[in-house]
Amino acid sequence: MKKSTIYIIIGISLFLIITIYVFNFHKTQISTNPEDWNSFASYINGMITPILAFINILILMEVKNAVSDIDVFQKKHKKKLRAHNRHLRDFQLKINENNSIEDNLRILDDNINQISELFEDFHHADEQCEQDLYELTKKAKLSAKSIKLLKDVPYYENPFVNRMWEMHNIGVSNTMTETIKNILQLKVNAYQLMVTNNPADQSLLKKYKAAQKDLEDYIENAGLVD
Repeated sequence: MKKSTIYIIIGISLFLIITIYVFNFHKTQISTNPEDWNSFASYINGMITPILAFINILILMEVKNAVSDIDVFQKKHKKKLRAHNRHLRDFQLKINENNSIEDNLRILDDNINQISELFEDFHHADEQCEQDLYELTKKAKLSAKSIKLLKDVPYYENPFVNRMWEMHNIGVSNTMTETIKNILQLKVNAYQLMVTNNPADQSLLKKYKAAQKDLEDYIENAGLVD
């Protein structure tokens, strides 16, 4: 139930309660006796309390239905994942339907490290292109003159020299920097949610604070390459 709906119900209820009271006692003068005002307050409280209790019941029913729906969706989702794992074909991805948020965060860290290593391998392979070219000319038994002509080509015209320099030194660097920043921020958000749901868990609180510090240190020291 939306907050605006609750406010409207309470507002209408108060209006009706006060209207009924005034309609019945409009001929009575406004009292200066504190006991009369206490009685009026008790009347308002006695009338509004059942209404608030009814609203609470509606809210609890909505929450219960929402939790039940989420549970049903989750069970269907896990059932599909288990069925997928049981009927894997060649090269299809296997997935663990029971992975926790922390499990997935650890896997993300591993994936980032693997991607970083791949980029390093690509960078090294491109830097090796020129030397590989000259090794190939020797195997092909090209003349020394031909090899010299290749070496005399200006580096900026030779596609085998420092190949894809901008991509390796600017594009990849900036992409990795942004990706690591986003993953660190995701960790903070994830641990914040877990701590909120489990405020008594000191180990989660410790991890939450560590994630915050990791993000703060990273954005303080990391930067983009231009």
